[in-house]
Amino acid sequence: MFVRNTLAVITVLLAAQVGSGAILADYPLTPPLPDQAVSVDTDPQTTASSMSVAGDVGFSSSDGLFIRTNESPNSDPGALAASDYAQFSITPGGLVQVDYINITGTVSGTGGTGFTSSWAIYSSIDGFATDAVLHGTATDPAGGSETVFDFSLATRTDIAGTLTIRLVAFDSENVSNRITRTDNIVVNGDVELIPEPTTMVLGASGALLLLRRFRA
Repeated sequence: MFVRNTLAVITVLLAAQVGSGAILADYPLTPPLPDQAVSVDTDPQTTASSMSVAGDVGFSSSDGLFIRTNESPNSDPGALAASDYAQFSITPGGLVQVDYINITGTVSGTGGTGFTSSWAIYSSIDGFATDAVLHGTATDPAGGSETVFDFSLATRTDIAGTLTIRLVAFDSENVSNRITRTDNIVVNGDVELIPEPTTMVLGASGALLLLRRFRA
C-alpha cells in the first residue's frame, strides 16, 4: 500500500500541472492616478507592472487611455517608432512559466465620425520588431459605441521571463481632433510549473527503487 501511494503521489507531481485560464493583467483604467495605471485581480503566481504611456498616449481624466492618433504617424510601425504607445509587463514567479492566451479591451473615440482607428500589439519577445497579432480596426469609433478587441497571444508559450506588451494605435486621417480611447485591458493565460528534468528522473528512479524493495 505504501508503494502504491508513493507511486500515485509521484505520478501527480510529474504530471503537467497546467492551471486553467488565469487573469495575468487587468487594467480597468479608472481615474485617478496613480491607481489608474495599476493592474488588479491578477493571478498570484505572476506580477503585472503598472501601465506606462509614451508620446501622444495618456491617461484620461474621465476613464481609460486617450491616444491622439492624429499626431502619430499614419501606421503602426510609424506610431511605434514615434513612441506613441501604452506599455506594461508581466513577470512569472520563479517556479512557473506562462502560456499566453489573449489580450482584450475596448476602443471608442471622440472628435467626430468618418475615420477608422486601428491598433496592434507588439511584444518584447522579438524586440517589438513585428506585430504580435494582426491589426484590429474600428470604423467611426467616435460614433458613440465601443468596439471590443480580442487578440490571440497563443504563439507566446512557455514564457518563463518577463514579457512586455505595447499597445499601439493610429487612425486613417491626420485631423486635429481625432482621438481614440482604449479601456478595460485584460491579458489571459495559463500558468504552469516549469518542468524539472533532473527532479523528474530522480523521482522516477526513487519510485523504481521502492518498487524493487517491495517485490524483494
